[in-house]
Amino acid sequence: MRRRLRAGTVMALCLFLGACVAVQGQLAGGRYTTPDGQFSVAIPAVPRLGLEDGGSGSRRYVDFFSGPGYWYPHGQYSVEWIRLDEAPDTARAFLAMAKQFVPAYLAQNYGGTFRLLRASRTRVGAKPAWRFVALGQVEGRAAVWVGTLLDFGDTLVAANLIYPVDAAQVQGPAPAAELYPRADYESFVNSIQRKK
Repeated sequence: MRRRLRAGTVMALCLFLGACVAVQGQLAGGRYTTPDGQFSVAIPAVPRLGLEDGGSGSRRYVDFFSGPGYWYPHGQYSVEWIRLDEAPDTARAFLAMAKQFVPAYLAQNYGGTFRLLRASRTRVGAKPAWRFVALGQVEGRAAVWVGTLLDFGDTLVAANLIYPVDAAQVQGPAPAAELYPRADYESFVNSIQRKK
């Protein structure tokens, strides 16, 4: 049974992180907010939480992981905000752009070791979204990468989870696409907000 951190524990961790790590964004109320104050996301319930944020130009990111530099055993949650030169004007245009974005995104991260297992359109709240699941390796360990691309007009938001899997699970009867904490990931994706 997965144990969840209580809100007080998350706040204590946030205070600890704020004192020990140079975070560019803000940590308050169990949420991370980008330095410009435009976007926020709930801090995932990851034991021994570590956090790194940064970016430049049109891209910003935040990574949440278990301890300093570790992406397993609980996975690494991350959000990337990518400012677009030209915002898609329809849901169809966004989905077409997102579909084209995924192969290059996979190739540019983690040494291009991830191969796409499946991708499809979905919705997150009232927003059109594009979800992909890929299988690959991080630091020589098998992992599944689930990502959701969200349409925030002039900003493409990528909510990601890199999650460790056993080689036997990948070869076994359960498809690798289902080997991640789905409810936790959905909650993380649904928590992304833009200041109105």
